[in-house]
Amino acid sequence: MAALRKAQLRTGSLVLVLLVAGILAAVNIIAQRFFFRLDLTEDKRHSVAPATRAILEGMDDVIGIDVYFSRDLPPYLTTLRREVEDTLDEYRAFSKGNLSVEFKDPGDDPVTRERLRALGIPEIQLEILEKDQFRLTTAYMGIALRYGGRSEAIPVVQNTSRLEYELTSAILRLTTEERKSVGWIGGSRQGAAPAAANPLQRELAKFYEIESLQTDGLREIPDGIDTLVLVGPRDLPDEARFAVDQFLMGGGRVIFLVDHFSMAAGGVYPAPVESGVHDLLEGYGVRVNRDVVIEPASNAPASFSSGIMQFRLPYPFWPRVTRGFLN
Repeated sequence: MAALRKAQLRTGSLVLVLLVAGILAAVNIIAQRFFFRLDLTEDKRHSVAPATRAILEGMDDVIGIDVYFSRDLPPYLTTLRREVEDTLDEYRAFSKGNLSVEFKDPGDDPVTRERLRALGIPEIQLEILEKDQFRLTTAYMGIALRYGGRSEAIPVVQNTSRLEYELTSAILRLTTEERKSVGWIGGSRQGAAPAAANPLQRELAKFYEIESLQTDGLREIPDGIDTLVLVGPRDLPDEARFAVDQFLMGGGRVIFLVDHFSMAAGGVYPAPVESGVHDLLEGYGVRVNRDVVIEPASNAPASFSSGIMQFRLPYPFWPRVTRGFLN
């Protein structure tokens, strides 16, 4: 009787082990087919944007990512390294195996240091507090991406607030075979503002071929331009308005960055301006009101002068956009 009971116990234990193993195998198979991740933080700091996720899931070849972080970083940067690792883990998970990530310590190897200089990743100086004294040390904190014989670099990772944007931008530049063209109409009839003076134009130039267009004498938008950007137009001539309208009616895409007001240098109040495109927009069913956004509580300070006096005041026409208010 005792022998029979022992045999039953052994059989029951074996069945239990096999059952648990079967459940684990089934969960593994389901997880591979139906992958998902949960971010329980309130501001979703560990989640990538839907656009980034779509790019990663659409990759069909492997991109190599080499993270060059020196081993002996100051204690206050250890959290940064962990945040970079977490971000890249998220990228790797959604890429379905098409991202190869490796952390490397350049150390004192002269060959590696020369390669990093060629990639545009500099050796930076950091300040360390030891025994109530500050001393300087050198380190690397950059990222290199490799694909198809080409490379992109993030020279220095100072924080992770822009890391997703920089990583996704680099992946797009590496995997895009042909750059599209963007027509740029600047804020005056004399033509476009130089790229160095406009941060939007600088950012777009990283992904697109920018073609500046003169408004005087503009009768049609040149062939090959996929999207047109109008930045703060002033009294756009009739011929240029017609060219923009025909481009849009022909299936082109236009981004209008227009307003009803301008701010003179050193001035305090906004002055009305005419863009020359507001009635054009109304023909498409879009109306830009003659309104001014004022934020009395959360705004940036502005400097003003009155004769020999200079002063700084909270300026309600310049809302301060903080992390909690902007995605």
